[in-house]
Amino acid sequence: MSSLFFSDSTLIVLAGANVLTLVWVIALTIYFRRVQAAQERAGASLRSEPNALQVLGSAVDDIERLTAENVRLAAVDARHRGILEETVRHVGVVRFDAFQDIGGELSFAAAFLNERGDGVIISSINGRSDSRVYAKPIIERRSEFPLSQEEEESIRQAYQGVKT
Repeated sequence: MSSLFFSDSTLIVLAGANVLTLVWVIALTIYFRRVQAAQERAGASLRSEPNALQVLGSAVDDIERLTAENVRLAAVDARHRGILEETVRHVGVVRFDAFQDIGGELSFAAAFLNERGDGVIISSINGRSDSRVYAKPIIERRSEFPLSQEEEESIRQAYQGVKT
């Protein structure tokens, strides 16, 4: 009769496999008990109703109603996103002294731009005896008219901290 001897490493591997099998059996037992409990709850609620098909039909109607409402809300959301892209969301204002002999930074350049960088820059140049106001259209953060340093800075300020 031959005797059976295992090396230490073989015994460790077999013991590890047994532990893993035990953990797997415990996990499956817990899982199946939860499934069984959920089935029992579902069965109890269906048994308490006089007509299970009526309950299921009502649930299907609710799902169809919610699906239609979801489609409607998606269309409303898309419309609102389009409106928001067109609204002025970025404003930058730069105050400056237009003339060396007048202080107080009474002149300014203000950029009013939407998400795409379209909008207007309004600049006011204030002197001792008169003031002038200019408006320049902006498309994609650029203008067909020359922009002063202050006007360009107002565009930069409008988008400062905004990722593009």
